[in-house]
Amino acid sequence: MAAIYENSYVTVSANNKSGVLLGDTDMRNTGSGRFVIDRSSDASLAMIVKAPHDHERFFATSLEGVTEHAEHKDDYPLSMRAWCFQERLLATRILHFLDQEIVFECKTACDCECGSSQHRKLSTPLKYFYDNIIRKDFTAIGLAKDAWEGWTMFAAPYIQKDITKSLDILPALAGVASRMQTAELGQYIAGLWEHQLPRGLFWYADVISSHETMIQSAPTFSWAALAATSKVRELQWPYWADDIKMEQHFKVINFQCPVAGLNPYGFVSTSTAFINLQAFILPSR
Repeated sequence: MAAIYENSYVTVSANNKSGVLLGDTDMRNTGSGRFVIDRSSDASLAMIVKAPHDHERFFATSLEGVTEHAEHKDDYPLSMRAWCFQERLLATRILHFLDQEIVFECKTACDCECGSSQHRKLSTPLKYFYDNIIRKDFTAIGLAKDAWEGWTMFAAPYIQKDITKSLDILPALAGVASRMQTAELGQYIAGLWEHQLPRGLFWYADVISSHETMIQSAPTFSWAALAATSKVRELQWPYWADDIKMEQHFKVINFQCPVAGLNPYGFVSTSTAFINLQAFILPSR
């Protein structure tokens, strides 16, 4: 999938309420009005005035999760979908057909019909950020100091997105994971990475709601397992600090997380996945 979207000349996105690319012009909420100006001569001058749109909200619904912008969920439906999160990151160029206008987005620029400078001000943060993470140019973005922090910035908003089938939680991020693979991170382990496994196990999720399920989408040691049981507001790694050196208090002995298909970043066999740790035991009364 990664190669398909990266090599596509342009990706078309019907990111609007109707799912229609170019329908009746009356369907479009352009925010424009027609004014007729009377002049001293017999002829009158017709003028179309259009207000700029709230582009910040458009970008925020993609960068952040469903719960942060629930009131705008129907405005940009594709921005709320887990599969579309990956597709937008991977695509080289995108034409977004919104209810109000058409927006062009690539890795270096963004433009729209209303001509607002807000797009240029925001500098397409999602694709710009992703592109620099893949090229390991962390200085350019100033948000992540290494590949692990860059990965968490993808995983955190991703788990908040809507997904119809919980088993798709790993395949729907497999393309991004394949591009993040480095010797620094090591083997991919169901949403975590081998060389950052001690740190990766210290994830915390703010769960909004949960339900029973018979389908296990990922091993329970991974944040990806939440897709089958919970709606998440926030995913973070707050309990790890380099200066604490928690790795001195426990270490990973071995692990197993076999894939269930040909894609090493996709489905995994949850029934045989495990991690063995060695740690101190503290007495309690």
